Amino acid sequence: MENKPKRSSLFWPVFLIALGLFLFLNQIGVFKENMWGFLLKLWPLLFIVGGLDGLYKRDGYTGALVSIGIGTVFLLANLGYFTTSAFQLLLRLWPVLLIGWGFDLLLHSRTKAASVIGIIIGLVLIAGIVWLSLSTPFGIQKFNSQPVEQALGSASEGNVTVSAAVGKLDIHDGAGSGNLVEGNIAVSSTEKIGPEYSVTDKTGYFTLESEGASIPAPFIGGKNTATWDLALTSAVPVVLSSQVITGEQVIDLTGLDIKGFAAETIIGSIDLTLSDQEDLSGSTKVVIGDLHILVPEDLPVVINLDTGLTSVTLRDGFVREGSLVYSPGWKTGQDAVNLSVEVPIGTFTVEYVP
Repeated sequence: MENKPKRSSLFWPVFLIALGLFLFLNQIGVFKENMWGFLLKLWPLLFIVGGLDGLYKRDGYTGALVSIGIGTVFLLANLGYFTTSAFQLLLRLWPVLLIGWGFDLLLHSRTKAASVIGIIIGLVLIAGIVWLSLSTPFGIQKFNSQPVEQALGSASEGNVTVSAAVGKLDIHDGAGSGNLVEGNIAVSSTEKIGPEYSVTDKTGYFTLESEGASIPAPFIGGKNTATWDLALTSAVPVVLSSQVITGEQVIDLTGLDIKGFAAETIIGSIDLTLSDQEDLSGSTKVVIGDLHILVPEDLPVVINLDTGLTSVTLRDGFVREGSLVYSPGWKTGQDAVNLSVEVPIGTFTVEYVP
């Protein structure tokens, strides 16, 4: 029997057509976005076009359909149709790609029955991807809630360091009288939490770190999500350091007396709300993901920005000159909040506090 010639790849022709179509729609104002920022949001097209190319070459049906489905979900998330970002969805859904490719290897015989089974499995997996993406929150991991409470003691100022492996870290004002930190954290069965506290020269040093958590942890979320909710004292000045390996941070400095802060998320997001405190310096870093800063109106802010493949969106009035971003009306030499921001891959947004 004569073998049919293998079809050539359609990846680059289809990719260029799709990219050109989206850029054209952007040019005529269908999407309200600057061109480069919009272009960076189109990376899920790689999944979609790769899947279409796989279907055309008949390399396998399940993996190709899953690639198209997951790419479409990521693209819609980047365009704002999901409450969860594409990077967070990627962390949760990447194992589905492995499932699809595994079925392609299993059904490699190319019989009609195998092809039909592969298509059905692919459609089922796509339905599961869409359901999981729309079902926010969702999750399968089990976590137990553990209270956290640390009194100031003889300290007249605080130094708080928090490091969570996965999940959501929420930091805000509201610690009870006499406490430096209080709240609740979620702990998995494999995780060890070691709170430590000591007072040196009137400074209370509090450390809360997670050890033994699974990283990365797909399908994090739902009622049992790894959420750390911590309230800090507003009675004394505090230096804050926080880190999340995989997940998100929501930091609201409103009402707090912050001497300085450093927040880092490796893969995920940071939502930072500044207070009206002008004598403040801090740094934020998201290696892969989204960084969103809310600034009170009339607060002078200067941001030293270090970006790579990053979409930068600034509220009207903010000015960017090279790596420097500053709020309306700020002049060289004027006192201002000084922020160091680093986002190698992802999005960076500055808006006013509602």
